[in-house]
Amino acid sequence: MWKFVPIIVAILIMVGLIVYVRVVVFNANSHQDTGNVLQDVTSGQTLSSNAPLTDRVSKIELVLVEIAQQIQNLKNQVSTLQGQNQQAIPANLDSRLQLLETTVADLNSHVSVLEGTPVPQSTSTVSTTHSVVYMPLWGSGSVTSSTWSTDYNSYDITIDPGDYPGYTSMQLQVELESYQGSGTSYAELQNTTDGTSVLSSLVSTSSYYYTLATSSTFTLPSKGTYRLALKNNTGYQTLFQNARLKINY
Repeated sequence: MWKFVPIIVAILIMVGLIVYVRVVVFNANSHQDTGNVLQDVTSGQTLSSNAPLTDRVSKIELVLVEIAQQIQNLKNQVSTLQGQNQQAIPANLDSRLQLLETTVADLNSHVSVLEGTPVPQSTSTVSTTHSVVYMPLWGSGSVTSSTWSTDYNSYDITIDPGDYPGYTSMQLQVELESYQGSGTSYAELQNTTDGTSVLSSLVSTSSYYYTLATSSTFTLPSKGTYRLALKNNTGYQTLFQNARLKINY
């Protein structure tokens, strides 16, 4: 039985090589580095991971050819041993060699596809695309009123939609609390230039702890000055913190 050890060891080595090549093919197909270097097992030379994709594919092909040759040599040795002593051959040795052949054929097909894969070109274009931008508004405050009030040391904030070209909508976001959960507390943006409310900016909560409330979407027609107005329908205290404008693209 010991005379089969070299064959079994050789098979294990080739399995390791095939696993290695699979990793290389996968990474090459993703156009990613496979490490510091790509080792050419057929020549002992190394190839930088920054080398062109075509060179790296060529190295993989050489590895596959070498593995296929070694598999054929092992098959010849197994056939010779089977002729000498059929009972001494491990039952699954031949099936393992067939599996290795199938795996190499599969890898060759992947390499063939890889050879036709275009190499990505580098570009210096910088993307300026936004998805969401947040504009901080007011930090915190509270009012005790059943009508709209800004009596919490509020101040005007200028909002210019022209500063956000290409935006599609805005939303008011406020962490809002109704004191002891009494009644419903409201907040909205108000234009201090003409005293009107910003349509669809209304948010509300009946929670007795701070809850993030987000308004419906709206747009602003032009530059203006705004404040955050608060009220509670029963006249209890309304508290807020971290008011901000969510700008969607």
